[in-house]
Amino acid sequence: MLFDGVRLLKGLPQQQQEYCASQFDDYINKSLTPLLLDVAVLVNWCVVVLIFLLLISSGGNENVIRKLMLYIALVSCFYLAMRVSGLRSHSPYNVYLFFVMLCCWSLWLYVDSNGKQEHLYSLVFTLAFMGGVTLSLKHTMMLWLVYFVVIGTAAFIMESRKGGGVEISGMLGQGWILFCFIASLVTALVARILFRNMFAVRYLLEQRNGLLEETMKNLKEKERQLALHQKHQALSYMAAGLLHEILNPVNNSIQALSFAHSLNSDQALKEPLDDALENQNRIACIIQDLRAYISEKPAREKADSNVHDQLNKAMLICRNELAQIDVRLSGDSSRVVYGYPGELAQLYINIILNAASAITKKFDGKTGGALSIRWQQDAGMLKLSFLDNGIGMDSSLLPSIEDPFVGTGSPQHLGLGLSICRTIVNHHDGQINFFSELTEWTRVEVLLPAGQQT
Repeated sequence: MLFDGVRLLKGLPQQQQEYCASQFDDYINKSLTPLLLDVAVLVNWCVVVLIFLLLISSGGNENVIRKLMLYIALVSCFYLAMRVSGLRSHSPYNVYLFFVMLCCWSLWLYVDSNGKQEHLYSLVFTLAFMGGVTLSLKHTMMLWLVYFVVIGTAAFIMESRKGGGVEISGMLGQGWILFCFIASLVTALVARILFRNMFAVRYLLEQRNGLLEETMKNLKEKERQLALHQKHQALSYMAAGLLHEILNPVNNSIQALSFAHSLNSDQALKEPLDDALENQNRIACIIQDLRAYISEKPAREKADSNVHDQLNKAMLICRNELAQIDVRLSGDSSRVVYGYPGELAQLYINIILNAASAITKKFDGKTGGALSIRWQQDAGMLKLSFLDNGIGMDSSLLPSIEDPFVGTGSPQHLGLGLSICRTIVNHHDGQINFFSELTEWTRVEVLLPAGQQT
C-alpha cells in the first residue's frame, strides 16, 4: 500500500497531480528534511556525549576529552542557532551547513593529529546515511563533492607543512568508501520513493475525506429538505380536511343570507345583511385561496398583474400595521408579473406584515421605522426587494426561516407566513432569498416571471 500512492495518483487529473507534486516538494523542504536533520544532529550529539562519558569514567586522554567537550558545545550551538534564527526551515542549506561544520571539525582534527586519516574516515560514515536526510540524489552528490574538496584541502595543508600529505588515491581506492558512496545514493532514492508514496496516499485520503464530507453535507441538506416536505405534506392533509369542514357551513350561511336578503323588505336590515353576506363571501374566498395554496399548483389560470397596483392594495390591507412606518415604493409603475394574482397578493401581504412586525418590535410605536420596496426588470424576471430597518434576524435562523412553524413573530402566530411565501414563489418558478443583520435590517429578494407591459 505504501508503494502504491504514486500509481493511484496517476488516476487523478493532470492538474491535481502537478498540485500534489508541488505540495510534496514544499513538504520535503519545510517539514520532512528539517525533521530528519534534527534526528541526525541529535543522534550525532548523543553518540559523542556517550563516548565523552565513557572516556571520563575510564580516565581517558584529557586532550581527547577536551576536544569532545568542544565538539559537544559546537553541535549544541548549531542546533540552537537553527531553532532561533529560523534556518531550520531553509532546506537543503541547513544540511549543507551541518555537513560543512563536520568537515571543518574533521579537517582541524586531521591537521592537529599530524595527518591521522581516521578523522577523515568519520565523514564517510556520516555521508552513508546523509542520503536519508537530503532525500535527493543531487544534494547527496553535492555533499560527496564537498567531502572530496576537504580531502584535497587536507592533502594540500599536510604537504605544505611537512612535504607529505594524505594519499588521496589510496583513500578513495578502498572498497568500503565505495560501498558508503553507493549506500548513500540508494538511501536517498529509496527514502524519497517511500516518502513520496506515503505523501500521495495521504493526499488521496484527504481527497476522499473531502468528498465524503461534501457528500454527507449534501445528504444532511437532502434530509432537511425531505423533513420540510413531509411537514408541508402533513400540513396540507390537515388543512385540506379542516378547510372542507369549514367551507360547508360557510356555503350554507351564504345561501341562507342570500335567501334572507331576497325576502327582506326592511331597509334597516338591508345594510347588516349586505355586510354579513360580503364577509361570508370573503371567508369563502380566503378558504378557496388556502385550498389552492396547499395544492401542487393553483387551479386558476395565470395572468398579468401590475406590481405597483398590487403592492398598493397590499399596503391598504396592512394599513393598520404600517401606520407608524415610512413606506416607499420605487420602480417602473408599468411593470407586471405573470402569475396567479391572488397568490401574488398574499405573497406581498405576508412579506409586508413580517417587515412591519420586525419594525414594531424595534421602535415600539415610535417614529423611525422604514420599509423600502423596489422592483426592476432583470432579463425575463422581475426582481423585487423589500428592505426594512427592523430588529433583524440572527444568521443561524436564516437557513430554517422558511420552515413551517418556525418564525420570529409573536407566540400567537403559527410561523407559516414565510413558508407560504416559499410555496407561492415555487408555484411561479421563481426564487426568494433572505438577508439580515441582527438588530439592524432585513432584506427579502424575490424573483418572479415578468409579464408583458401594457
